[in-house]
Amino acid sequence: MSKNDYKQIFKSQIANYLNINSQNIFLFWKGRVALYAILKAIGIKEGDEIILPAFTCVVAVNPIIYLGAKPVYVDIDPKTYNVNPNKIEEKITPKTKAILAQNTFGLSSNLDAIFEIAKKHSLFVIEDCAHGFGGFYKGKPNGTIADAAFFSTQWNKPFSTGLGGIAVVKEGQWANGAMGEWVIENLKQMEENFIKPSLKDILQLKALIFLREHFLNSNTYWFALKTYRWLSKNNLILGSSQGEELERPIKPKDFKKGFSEVQAKKGIEELRGKCVNGLMRERQRKIELEDWFISSIHPITKNFEYWYYKWGENPIAEFVSQYIINLPTPDKA
Repeated sequence: MSKNDYKQIFKSQIANYLNINSQNIFLFWKGRVALYAILKAIGIKEGDEIILPAFTCVVAVNPIIYLGAKPVYVDIDPKTYNVNPNKIEEKITPKTKAILAQNTFGLSSNLDAIFEIAKKHSLFVIEDCAHGFGGFYKGKPNGTIADAAFFSTQWNKPFSTGLGGIAVVKEGQWANGAMGEWVIENLKQMEENFIKPSLKDILQLKALIFLREHFLNSNTYWFALKTYRWLSKNNLILGSSQGEELERPIKPKDFKKGFSEVQAKKGIEELRGKCVNGLMRERQRKIELEDWFISSIHPITKNFEYWYYKWGENPIAEFVSQYIINLPTPDKA
């Protein structure tokens, strides 16, 4: 079986779950790459502005800046931890092109209110479903409601391919009156033309998946987690976030990377329920206190100006980020 066959099977499984056409699904190396591809596909360029919640991860901010656009942060609702729709319009300018609606902790934003604003101002709506796979908004699967959406299948996501990103495009008319066909074609070209994962990438990913499945247990988990984070931060191993992404928003030379056969095969296994996630086994034995999010643009704690963020402008998000404790919410299905 060829790698394209594995990718098509993986896409078909996702399509069946989301009840959409597999031709509207595109696969990339990481979730942030999928977001970058969506932004580029809808025509985001230098000087444009993208609205997003001021309680997010830096890897969702970087792709905006990589395209020369500017992130514009909106404070959150303290009851939902998602963007407060009542505060969006005051941040809209003639340069605003899209709203990023985040599924914080897997919970959907108030999409009805966001769509109303988007339609009024002719804006795209992109759903950030990095933590949202498996969730629903008014009976519809997360990622199928907005104009476009992206998922992450990184290690600690609802299901994992080690690393991975999925872009989804809505058919028909969009919130700003545009149609999705031209975006689908743009994403198809990027999926085909982005650089292929190197042999080093593949071997490292295989090794990490093997170690995670066979050696992660109650005795090794915490040491392994700390070691992995240190190695990836210092660019010594294939990591969820490399050190350079956390220092300044300058696009790495190999950022635009496609999906691999290893990821597709792992995704097929996960979605078919043939493997038991080592992290889930560990969580049955011990409560893991996560550190999402320790700042408005996690995990950044200094030099906020590099990401166009001015501390003090979003008091609710900033307060929450200093005091929140995130408990794990594993899928019990």
